[in-house]
Amino acid sequence: MARATESFADPAALARMLIALLDGLQLQWLLGAVPVDMRRELRQFPDAWTVC
Repeated sequence: MARATESFADPAALARMLIALLDGLQLQWLLGAVPVDMRRELRQFPDAWTVC
């Protein structure tokens, strides 16, 4: 079984996660009562996967 850090180094996996994030944010933006700051959420995406 691959470790989690190995799957995050895969560009295709990162692209799929980004598309899923955008899809989810768009649904929240369209259907949610509370505004979603899509720019802030997208800027936080790389930080969520940074391993120090």
